[in-house]
Amino acid sequence: MKAIFVYSVLSGFINITRFIPLIERKLKEKFSELKIIETKNEEELKEACLLACKEYEYLIFVGGDGAVNSVINNIANQEKKPILGYIPGGTTNDFAKNFKLSRSIRSALKKIIKGAPAPFDIFKVNNKYVAYVLACGAFSEISYTAKRKTKKAVGPLAYYLLAMRDVFIPRRVIGKLSCNGKSYDVNTPFLLVLNGNHVGGFYLNFKNKINDGKFNIYITKPGVFNGLLHYLFFKMKTVKIQTDHFTFTFLSKPTPWCIDGELANMENVEVKCYPAHLKIMTSKRMAKKLYSQQAVAVEQK
Repeated sequence: MKAIFVYSVLSGFINITRFIPLIERKLKEKFSELKIIETKNEEELKEACLLACKEYEYLIFVGGDGAVNSVINNIANQEKKPILGYIPGGTTNDFAKNFKLSRSIRSALKKIIKGAPAPFDIFKVNNKYVAYVLACGAFSEISYTAKRKTKKAVGPLAYYLLAMRDVFIPRRVIGKLSCNGKSYDVNTPFLLVLNGNHVGGFYLNFKNKINDGKFNIYITKPGVFNGLLHYLFFKMKTVKIQTDHFTFTFLSKPTPWCIDGELANMENVEVKCYPAHLKIMTSKRMAKKLYSQQAVAVEQK
């Protein structure tokens, strides 16, 4: 089997350079051919991903949720898609938690070497692919406005400090959302679309799955602290919609969107789910569970 390992010294919460000898040694236990590529910018990452799609069976990478998004956008529309091996190296690693992948490099390597591939959904927002979250309004800018030095110094606390600031800055997202043959008038402090069950370092809903062919839209009613109390403690005041396709049109001044923790310059959006579009290495037990969930989702359609 052939694999590419891609890393960048500029991204992620951990200092990956000192672990490269360990990673190389462990990966060679499984792969007969291993190519290691250090990338310094998005263009070099794209080149490495496209090379993996053409010549390799596995694409292994390290980084945070932003790195996940970059990799997915580079391979999602390719005819041949390599199986992903992921070593979480970000601040919160929300995407990784859907597959029980920890920040322990040895643990992540063990699942790549001795585990099994599992399918997962992604979704597309206009012309961009998304791994797990789309959001706008209050709190949605935290992940890409937090300074890299602060994140490296205090980890998730960097996000929570910015969240405390945002609770006192009134925000409002007003628009029209259409899905499942219905139309919704949206007037909310923040709009959240989640594929999976984890965001911002917290579990949001254990019932949400990343491979059921659908994603969940959360519309929180306005309230104190930009509706945060409604969102966290009074779920009956948060409208939850499950769907595989929707459109949203702003009826007020457009607010920036956040995609997998990164800024996306879009206004009105069309969002569509791509079921079981990619595969990622996880433990054999977790892979079996995810395949079972996928089978149930297909039967229910």
